[in-house]
Formats: sequence, C-alpha cells, structure tokens
Amino acid sequence: MKAILISFFNSNNIGDQLISQELPKMISEGFDLKCLDFSENLIPKTNSDVPNKTNPKRKLSLFRYLLYKIKFNLKIKEYRRLVKKVDLVFIGGGNMLFSHDKYSKLIYKFDKFTKIAIKSRKKVWAISLGIAPFVSSIQEAKAVNLIANCDYISFRDPKSLSIYNKYINKPQAYLSIDPVFFLDYKLLDISNHGIGINIINNLLIEESIAEYEKVNNNYLKLIERVKKLNLRIYLFSTDLKDYPAINAIYNKLSNKENIFIENITNSQDVFNLYSKISFIIGTRMHAMIIASTQFVPFIGLSWQQKIEAFFKLINKEAYRFNYKSVIEDLDLIMAKVFKIMGNLEKEKVQLKQTLDELKDKYNIDHKMINKLANKKLTRR
Repeated sequence: MKAILISFFNSNNIGDQLISQELPKMISEGFDLKCLDFSENLIPKTNSDVPNKTNPKRKLSLFRYLLYKIKFNLKIKEYRRLVKKVDLVFIGGGNMLFSHDKYSKLIYKFDKFTKIAIKSRKKVWAISLGIAPFVSSIQEAKAVNLIANCDYISFRDPKSLSIYNKYINKPQAYLSIDPVFFLDYKLLDISNHGIGINIINNLLIEESIAEYEKVNNNYLKLIERVKKLNLRIYLFSTDLKDYPAINAIYNKLSNKENIFIENITNSQDVFNLYSKISFIIGTRMHAMIIASTQFVPFIGLSWQQKIEAFFKLINKEAYRFNYKSVIEDLDLIMAKVFKIMGNLEKEKVQLKQTLDELKDKYNIDHKMINKLANKKLTRR
C-alpha cells in the first residue's frame, strides 16, 4: 500500500530531524512511503532573526512572509496531487500543534492537511503527536478537535494525551513514546571524560528580558561550579535558535579555560559530542532523550510540564530541577552530579533497562501499523 508521511523533515531542531528519520523506518515496513515536510522554516540557519537581548521578538519581513505563503501554497498543490495516489496519510512526530500567540499557523496547517485527505476519502493517522502550550483554552480546544477528526491518534507524551482527554472521549487516543527513543546506539569509541551543559534561549518561549538575564545568570553560576571538577565543559543545544544565548553566556565567563561551545547542526554532531562526554546537564527534552538512547547519564533543568512528564516517564524525578531556581538549588544539583558521576556504569545499566522497558511497553504505533498494513483502507 501507499502512504504519505507529513512531519518535520526540514527542521533546524535536531530532535525533529531524528524523529523524521525514525518515523519513516517504522512506517515503510508496511507501506510505499512518500514524505512531505511540515516545517515552517521561517527562521533561517543564521542568528539574524533569532530572539536575543536586543531583538526579543521574532519579526518577519513582508517579503519573507510572502515567500513563505508561496512555498506553502506550492506544497499544498503537490500534496493534493499525491493524496489521490495513496491509501493513507500519516501526520505527526514532534510538537506539531502549539502556539505562543493567538495566531497559530501550525493549527491552520494541520487543519489544511487533514481536511484535504478527509475530503479525498483517505484515512488519516495522527501518530506520535506532541501538543501545547497554547495561549488560551479556546485555541487548545480547537487543536484537539482537529486531531479528533483523525482515524488513529497517538501522543508521544502523557501531558499531550491528558490535554486531548480533557476535551474528547471518542475516538480513543493512545500513549506511545517519542520516536527518538527507538534510536540505535551510535556513539564513537573514544575517550569520554567531558561534561555537556545543554542551554536554552528562553526568549524563544516569550519570556521577558529580565527572565532571560536571570536564566543566563543561573547557567553562569552552574558552569562556574561544574568547572571545579577540572573536566572539559561543552556548551551546546539541539536547537540552533538557542545559540545566541549560549554565546552570550560564554562571553560573560571570566575564565574560559577548558570551556567550549559545541556547534550542533545535524544529528551526527550530537553523536560526536556525546562520544566525548560522560555526563550531561540537559534542558532541551530531545537532548536528554538522545542521552537515554546512548546511555549517557544526565540530570535535567525543567522549563515546561513536558520535561516534568519525561522524568516521571523514566522514573527519575529526583534528577530534575527547575531552570529558574538553579542558584538556590546549586548545592543539591552538584550533590546529584557527584553522586551520578561516582556511579556512571550503574547509571548506564539503569538507562538501558529503562529504555528496553519503555520500548516494550509503549510500542503501540509499531503494532498498529503492522496490523494495518494488510487491510484495505477506505474512509466511510
């Protein structure tokens, strides 16, 4: 059978890139698959339009907005052509429905893709979705009602599923796990004695300049304490848009000896970095999910409910701290770092055991796709 997968194939976010690698592996076992990108790609691979201290809001020129509209309309035209030739449309992977303002292009795009498929009497599977945050309950309800039009629905995290269940009883939605959890082990066999500190640019989540300065100062104090371990420290992110904050923090360091900025532009860069570190202090969820799959021990700095849900999922809630209270919790954080680094091999074994259990327990998407592959598909 033939299918289309709509996902974040051209995203600048490494987590999205890895999802777009893992989902096709899962689906192509039973389908002849065509892939279509859901990414907006309004933020280029430069820092010019990325929120920073002097430019806290992302502003798009009229020219770039019109260019985006033209590209999107061409994509929809191609999609209409492809839909006629397939049996099924998959859409999902990554945080596909959310908004930091009242105008959600993502909700509009999801609606557009699903309605075209439904009108063509094709079944639509929303698979491994992440949703939220939203700016209002009205926006949240609209997003959930769009998802409810799909024939199969799975969410990659408990928080997204709970939002759906708040509004909808039928159709039933399933809890899966993020496709990145199925990533193969890919680390290089080299010396790994450094520490990675994963930094987020909180201006991206519409926080104030004062909050930005506070969070950056938290990272500075954390780096200064970690530096006392006399190990190489690598500052990095799995999202290119975080690097203005990383550069700002690095430039404020009084002593930069053995501290390096690791530029991550693709998934191989992540594996190369993780091959030379033995521990991670993470902030981005996919930085920590990847660490789980590569058996690199970590603690996390939580900035959203999904990070809290992630640590609950892996049964490591004691390894999570709030990214806004790092200075207040610094002694507790360092005590946890010392404890984990003194038991690295034991931590790696626990990570592997947890990963195996999660993959077995939440393998619903694999099972349902395999079950579906031999059925004739027609939307009533």
